[in-house]
Amino acid sequence: MEAIVIGNEKFKAEISPNGAELQQLTRLTDGKNYIWTPIEMFWNRRSPNLFPIVGRLKNNQYLYNGVTYKLDQHGFARNSYFELISQKSNGVILKLKSNSSSMINYPFDFSLTMQFSLVGNVLNIIALINNPSSQILPFSYGGHPAFALNYPMDNYTVRVAEKKEITRRFLNEGIRIDRLKVIPLYKNELELNDSLFVDDAIVLENQNIHKVDLIEKGRPYLTLLSDGNPYYGIWSKPGAPFLCLEPWWGIADSQDTSGEILEKEGINKLASQSEVRFNYSIEMH
Repeated sequence: MEAIVIGNEKFKAEISPNGAELQQLTRLTDGKNYIWTPIEMFWNRRSPNLFPIVGRLKNNQYLYNGVTYKLDQHGFARNSYFELISQKSNGVILKLKSNSSSMINYPFDFSLTMQFSLVGNVLNIIALINNPSSQILPFSYGGHPAFALNYPMDNYTVRVAEKKEITRRFLNEGIRIDRLKVIPLYKNELELNDSLFVDDAIVLENQNIHKVDLIEKGRPYLTLLSDGNPYYGIWSKPGAPFLCLEPWWGIADSQDTSGEILEKEGINKLASQSEVRFNYSIEMH
């Protein structure tokens, strides 16, 4: 199915039912697309939804009730077809439900509803996770939008609201390791360069990252606002013309994980017959 187009007098957005993935976010006055267009040698996605895990599991597996299940990095929602629930000129709602295929390696009933709405120069994104079953639903969710860069990486900074420093957790093949680095921020800003991403993403844990501005040549380019997310990722690949700003309600496994899904750090445990909402927004400048 072709991408669904929503818009207003200033911007339009295109969302694919495949993964409920944001494909384009375009300013109408000049055709500027804020979402990166994939180049296969770097990365072939644009803005995947991470569910039911964020990041990588140790050995790509977990335990539940004594049974071992397999899940690839970031889960299966990004590769799943979402049903169109409703659409209007400036908004769309898409839903993914558990099915016989998802039950093979994720034996839980769920629905993941993605809501997109454009208001002025802001795209609001809401993820609603519902547990219709009689058991606890263990899950994580994360956003992963990739923004197009018009210049080399060293022309950009990331301004982190109210922060004089951030503490980076390092990864080894996607697994969190016992290595941290405190990075001072000058005027709340992290100066970007390709070398920052040689060791994978900049992973931030429990640092209350709720407002991040991407600054291009000293001027605000876009702002990402998020609510209540305990984790955050900043990621690119050396030489690639994109930057991902990622609010996470979940995190990759650590080296010493037990493997038990209910003991995993960053796993939300949604009660029976309950629903939870996560949201973030992209403001274009």
